[in-house]
Amino acid sequence: MQIRGTEPRLSNTTIDGVIVPGPDPQVRQVDLDTIPADLVGSVAINKTLSANQDGDAIGGSVDLRIKQATSDRPTLSFEGNVGNTPIDGGRPVFLINSSAGMRFGPDKRWGLMLGYSYDLNNRGIDDVEPQPDLDANGNTTFDALYIQQYLYNRTRYGMAGALDYKLNTNSDLYIHGLFSNFRDYGQKFAYQLKTGKAAYHTSVRRPNLQIADLAMGGNQVFNHTRTRALGARRAIPARLSSHSRRVPRGRIARMSPVPASIGRSSVAPYPTIQFSTPASSRSRPST
Repeated sequence: MQIRGTEPRLSNTTIDGVIVPGPDPQVRQVDLDTIPADLVGSVAINKTLSANQDGDAIGGSVDLRIKQATSDRPTLSFEGNVGNTPIDGGRPVFLINSSAGMRFGPDKRWGLMLGYSYDLNNRGIDDVEPQPDLDANGNTTFDALYIQQYLYNRTRYGMAGALDYKLNTNSDLYIHGLFSNFRDYGQKFAYQLKTGKAAYHTSVRRPNLQIADLAMGGNQVFNHTRTRALGARRAIPARLSSHSRRVPRGRIARMSPVPASIGRSSVAPYPTIQFSTPASSRSRPST
């Protein structure tokens, strides 16, 4: 995401205030396709960082906030669709989004919201590119033909939960969590046909993007202009594992199936702990 015209790498992404590292170790920004949109209740964009945020974003900050139970009445949401694209033998499309939440207990002090999302989006692209040329008489002719086929298998699932407890009208405790997995698999076949010769090459990609987040804390409102927030937050860095192979041009080869282990990450998570202090969360009185 670009903020104030800056590059995406100059902004950071947080989930309920917890900084999330980029899924791809070669880039800094977070691919928002990794997180299902239905698990997010709201998005807060800050063009300038506040006093209680880390100073690591020149462009700004994007805070994704997990859905929470705010209504006294139980809520239930379900969405689903299924389809098929008639290309490359048929490519299925499937989507399920669901969430449920309510406030319960004495005086509705407890609040619970759970959400789940699953998205299967298989795509196929057939690309045919004839290459025009002029013969000796100035007539248009086609002496080369490029045929490319792209097969994508994109699978994304995620789950999120939010639990909170109101101690009184000015105090509350909460725990929020989210996990998302996005497998953006694809394969490319390319043929180059020219007069008197032919070439072929292919490539396979198997990126597996994961994001996990856990936030626990509480809020205490002392007056209308001062709020104290205490908590511990842990973010498990997103992990990326990929595999690709390429057959040299001019050689037609049969590719063996990609091992089942490809796409799993062996990178150990690096947790981070963040604490908010009264000084960092104090806001200025309005004038």
